[in-house]
Order: sequence, then C-alpha cells, then structure tokens
Amino acid sequence: MNNKRFRHTMEEGFSIIFSFLIIVVFSTLLISILAGVTTPAGSLSKKEKMDMTHHMIICRKYQKISESLIPLFLEKQPYAPDSPHNRIFKTIEEFEINEEEDMNEDFEITLTDISSRINVNTFRNEITHSGQLPLLLFTDPFGMELIEQYRASTGFFTNLNTLENVFPYLLQEEAITELITVHGYWNLNIADESSLEKLYYMMTDDPAEAELFRFKIRGKRENRETISNNEIFDFLGEDCNHLYPVVSAVPLLNINFIKPELLKAILNHNFGSNPLPNPEESYMKIINQRRIKGIETSNLPEIFGIENTNHPVFDYLGTRTWFWHLNIKGREVELEIEFCIIPAPEISYRLDENNLLLETSQKKRDDNKEKEFVRLIQNHFTFKAVIP
Repeated sequence: MNNKRFRHTMEEGFSIIFSFLIIVVFSTLLISILAGVTTPAGSLSKKEKMDMTHHMIICRKYQKISESLIPLFLEKQPYAPDSPHNRIFKTIEEFEINEEEDMNEDFEITLTDISSRINVNTFRNEITHSGQLPLLLFTDPFGMELIEQYRASTGFFTNLNTLENVFPYLLQEEAITELITVHGYWNLNIADESSLEKLYYMMTDDPAEAELFRFKIRGKRENRETISNNEIFDFLGEDCNHLYPVVSAVPLLNINFIKPELLKAILNHNFGSNPLPNPEESYMKIINQRRIKGIETSNLPEIFGIENTNHPVFDYLGTRTWFWHLNIKGREVELEIEFCIIPAPEISYRLDENNLLLETSQKKRDDNKEKEFVRLIQNHFTFKAVIP
C-alpha cells in the first residue's frame, strides 16, 4: 500500500480519532476568567473579585490532586489488573480526608471506569440481543440496529448527549448512566465490520482500501483466526502506524468493573455456536471473587471453564480498564478529567495456548519501550470546571 495515501502520522491520526472518543468540554472557569480580564475593573464588585480568586485557588488545588493521582496508573505493571482494590482507590480516600482539612473545603473524588460498557460506536448487535439486555438498554428491541444504521450513514457518536438527541426516546435511563459508552477501542476480532471499514476510510480517505481492510478482517473471522494484541503490527503492517491503538486487539471490558447485568449477558452469549460450558457458575465466581480482590488474567480460563484462549470471550472480558473518568467535586468547583491508557503493542493482554501469561515477557522489555508506553498514557485528558 502506498504510504502517501495516509494523511496523518500515528499520533496525529490517534488524536483525530480521539475527537470521536473524548468529549472536549470548554472550561466555564476559563471563560469566567477571560471575561474578568476583558471586563473593566470597575464593573466587578469587590465580592465578585474575591469569589473569582477563591474559585481559582480551589481549581488549582484540584488540579494538583489530579496530577498526584493519575501518575499512580503508571506505577502499576501493564499486566496487573485494574480493580477497586488497587492502591489508587485507597489514595483517593486519603486525599479526601487530608486535603479537606487543609483546604477547609468539602469535596468528593470519584474514579470511574467508562469503557467497560456497550460501546455504541463499535459493538455488533449480537451481544445487545443477549438475555434481558435489550430491555435494559433500549425501549425498542431493535435499538442497536437503529444505532448501526445511523453510524453507517452519518458517523460515530461523539458523546452520549448526541446519542440522546438523535434518539431521544431510545435509551433506558439506567443504560445512559451505567451500561452504554462512546469510549473504547476497536477490537479487530469482535468489532462491527462496517464500523471498522468506516473508521479506516476516515483515516485514509480511500474507500477501496477501506473495503479491502474489511475483507481482510472477515477472512480472519471466517477461518476462526484470533489476532492477539502483540500480533497487531504483523497483521496491520503499515496501517498500524495510523490505526493503533484505536484499532487493536485488547479485551474491551474489565471483569473487575463491568456491571453485573452486562457481565451476565456476555457470559450467556452464544459466541457463534461456541458458548461457555457453565455461564451461571462463571458469573457467580466473578461476582464473589472480585469482592475480595482483583481478578487477574491468569484466573480467567478457570473462571470461564475453557482452556482455549482464542475463544471470543477473551476479546470481550479482560482485567484492564482503558478509559477513566476522574471527578473532583466541591461546593463551588468541579473538575472532570477523562483519560485513557494506551495499550503497549508488545503485550498480548491475554493468555497463550499453554496458559502462560504472554504479559510476563513485559519483564524482559527494555526500559525505553516501557517509558514510551508511559509517555503516551499522559497525553489525553479533558478538563471541565463548573462554577455555579
């Protein structure tokens, strides 16, 4: 393929696609500050000036808190699970106690997994038809088909507000807050083929190559060949420089955070006439084990009751969270940050056929590659400050 057809480098392309994944919100605090700068000094009362100064102090403090928390994700090994038992959640509790005393300000910090949900930009309708999930997600049993038709003709959803505006009565209330997302990666093994084709076309402006890309993926699926994330460069070739990590092969949903009703639907899915042997037993094991500690990748074959780690369930369910929402909310100021973890292309994030963690090869990687992985993680966040 002629590389000149591509208009962007890997990082530029990633940033462009990220405009479809991360909501860019203008800071109302910044608008207020700019308004203050352009407004004659005499038009602001003494109280208004004091309030603005107070808000700026709080916002800087919240910013420092976030800068202390996010690096904790970089201390964890890439093959270690994300779970509510991780150190960062204990640190959040400590911040809430210590910083409130220091600031004399009540505030709450929440960290939420926002990618372990049904991604309306990438998912196929087979999963959304599993069990009771259609009733939990949509008011119309063909809700996902309507969404697929829209994204095929118009494009991907930038945020849930857009989805609600386009389909004002389609989504159940719980689905909007707990079960649906626009944040996540396209997994080559399970993402909707038409969605992958459209994404490729958006990146290349080449409809013929986009169609070939779709047929290439279909051929793999028809042969029941699974692509691991550490094989992604071999499969994509030059395309990988423009598509990765938006297109990857990492497990999409974190088994330690996924909502029980969505977890149950995925475990009970038929997986192309290859169902799990005992989905109800798997479900109870997950619910019980994750209450005690984070479930690790090495636990998954026993939990699912299958030894073949090329099974599609390993593409849906893993132990990592890729997109996070950090919220620091006080009486007057709220800071919201959405950020992502960029998966390392040298790591599988699943098990090989011998049930040996491919991630253990990470220990042998040189430090420079590991630092590069860390550097990329810090590049994508969005801030929102709200002053009532």
